[in-house]
Amino acid sequence: MVGVLAALGVPGSGAAREARPNSTKVIGLVTAVEPAQITILSGNGGEVTATTQEDFTQKVAVGSKVTAWYSVRDGANVLDWMEYPRENFFVPAEQIRTQIRKVIILPSSEVPDADGLFDAMADYLESFDWYVAPRELAEQIRDRALKPHATAATDSGFPRSTLDAINPSTGEFDISRYTQAEGDGGRRSQTQSQPVRDTRKPTPRPASTLDAIDPATGEFDMARYNQALGQTPAQAQTPVQAQTNDPNRVPSRPPSQATGEQRLIRTLASKARVDAVLDAQVVEVQARLNRLVASWDGVEEPVAGKGSKTIARLTPISPRSAVPATTVVFKLWDSHGNLLWTNRSGFAVLAVREGMGSKLRERPLSETLRNRTGVNRWLAAVFSSLRSAPDSASLPSRR
Repeated sequence: MVGVLAALGVPGSGAAREARPNSTKVIGLVTAVEPAQITILSGNGGEVTATTQEDFTQKVAVGSKVTAWYSVRDGANVLDWMEYPRENFFVPAEQIRTQIRKVIILPSSEVPDADGLFDAMADYLESFDWYVAPRELAEQIRDRALKPHATAATDSGFPRSTLDAINPSTGEFDISRYTQAEGDGGRRSQTQSQPVRDTRKPTPRPASTLDAIDPATGEFDMARYNQALGQTPAQAQTPVQAQTNDPNRVPSRPPSQATGEQRLIRTLASKARVDAVLDAQVVEVQARLNRLVASWDGVEEPVAGKGSKTIARLTPISPRSAVPATTVVFKLWDSHGNLLWTNRSGFAVLAVREGMGSKLRERPLSETLRNRTGVNRWLAAVFSSLRSAPDSASLPSRR
């Protein structure tokens, strides 16, 4: 059984609060977020700015309702603890729905057997009437971008790239083109030991991350990208102007300030010809256990096997205080590298009780994924706000 959304997120640690007995509590709306500080407008109309030890720029959106505790140290406000929504919209949900037509999932997992979960995500997103590009394409582009110095000889013995299967007129994946490309690539690898250079002249276009693709190898070259960024101001201004003229776009950072993550997103969106990239990370966490019910990141799930949650709650003794569990962290980016939406939700525990004893056995993720009804119910809860306007009283998280 996949855990369902709980009424409230996990409360903050009491021990952490006791460590700062002089902490001041403030409840209000976030008005500014910087890498090292945050500003909160309290209910009485006053603003509190506190320095942070954690970068919340990709975790808390302006306008989010938070509860924070801060203390004064050396004359400055320092954030001790903060509860904030697990889901954040950095642009209105309606803007996301009108802006996105094609999306690609960028998967990563610390837990084995997560492929089925990514496949289920793709199927669910297609119910939005979104075209979902193959995630294998995202993995290939990411691997190439992270290996900028790979040589053409390394790839010469393998089939051609899945990029060859992208229809240039529609931007969609064509399996027949890919099959043909595999056959051509196999024959070429047997007859040629050196890669063939593309002698065609590229069509003049504004500077972009595509300028960092080496035409001889198809690999992402960071040196070429940095050189592209060093164009004349008139050349570098063109893509920015195209973006700011669109009222539905959020101004992105100047190219010189773009993070490596943003550069990867831009490259991926350009090569896959999509409107958005959904970064989905499956991470392993420790879920607190109380009377054989695990709770973490907004979900609850009994570890008592086939027993009901009610019976599990009545169990007086827990075999351990925590169990391993999985959480999925989502980041939705537009094609310019602007963050649109984030969410964090617990998915499933990785240990369940055997029989009526206190011993727990490991449960692989593939076992949970066999319950497709439960997985779809979880996906519907995670993406519900993208289908309709989000509830202002979002479920809180904690840091």
